[in-house]
Amino acid sequence: MSELGSGSTPRSSYPGSIDTNTTNEVDSPSSNKTLITAAKIEDGYAAIINLQTELGTDPAGTKSDVKTFLQTEHNADGTHTSTGTGSFVRANSPTLTGTVTIDKLSASGGVDAGASGVYFKTKVIEIGDWNMDATSTATVAHGLTLANIRSIRVIIQNDDGNTVNNLNVDNSTAQGGYWTAGATNVTLSRITSGLYDGVSYDATSYNRGWIVIDYV
Repeated sequence: MSELGSGSTPRSSYPGSIDTNTTNEVDSPSSNKTLITAAKIEDGYAAIINLQTELGTDPAGTKSDVKTFLQTEHNADGTHTSTGTGSFVRANSPTLTGTVTIDKLSASGGVDAGASGVYFKTKVIEIGDWNMDATSTATVAHGLTLANIRSIRVIIQNDDGNTVNNLNVDNSTAQGGYWTAGATNVTLSRITSGLYDGVSYDATSYNRGWIVIDYV
């Protein structure tokens, strides 16, 4: 640390450490008169410049001060607020399990279901064991109110886990399959002699894929 006014090197140690001022100015050589050395002035200037350099230019941005800027998305204790502004960024390689609820994002974020203020939520369900070669259908409970469902996507993976497709995929051989949703279940069907009717999709004790449901 640096003692301001001592002429030490560096004149100011901020931001690496906090400067000190342990020796106060006194009236000298007579009352109400103080002899100021160049070191006292230059050290103070150095501390001010270091502080400005650390903060950078216009650190408050469009806000009235730095405090207001910092607390735009933070509580007074430094924790993040539950809501905020800005872009929603998807994490790399998210785990597709459980229920993901995304709330209070604007339409520009692609999640708002409409002007009424109702927002989409997403539920991801594992299909579980399904030997598609031997069995043409599988039934999976969705656990939702059918009237609230807005879209369904069914993702199928092969036995090696190195290829995924939609259940309703088209290819040069045949249509792969389709799904239907009822009050309780999503019913999955594969088409005979289609993409999924073969030994690449006959593993057991294996999660065959995922059902992704957008709902309100």
